[in-house]
Amino acid sequence: MQAAGTDAWGGVSSRLARLVARGSTERASVELERLNESARLLAETPESEREQARAVAVASVRDRVTEALEGLSDEERERAADELRAIAEEVQARTSVAGSTSITNNISGDKNIIHTGTGTQNVTVQ
Repeated sequence: MQAAGTDAWGGVSSRLARLVARGSTERASVELERLNESARLLAETPESEREQARAVAVASVRDRVTEALEGLSDEERERAADELRAIAEEVQARTSVAGSTSITNNISGDKNIIHTGTGTQNVTVQ
């Protein structure tokens, strides 16, 4: 959702929709519509409420990506993770601004956790 409203959005949203659709053209079309609707709503959200709205949109997308990854074989999941990393790198490259970015992840346990993009991630592994 970081790319929403930028020149990167078209490519990023299409790639993400295809990833979530897992080969279904119809599902990719529906997912792309959902992503574009989220981007439109973000653009219409008052600036004072935008970060909260973005967090809700990010959580929704994250949930759909997680659902798409469930049931994949290890090999398929690794390919999907590679694609997510590539999408995140594209977003970062096309939307970064001057200054520095710092990301720290402290993860323990034996769970498969994929984190893409920027921001804060809190994970509890039980």
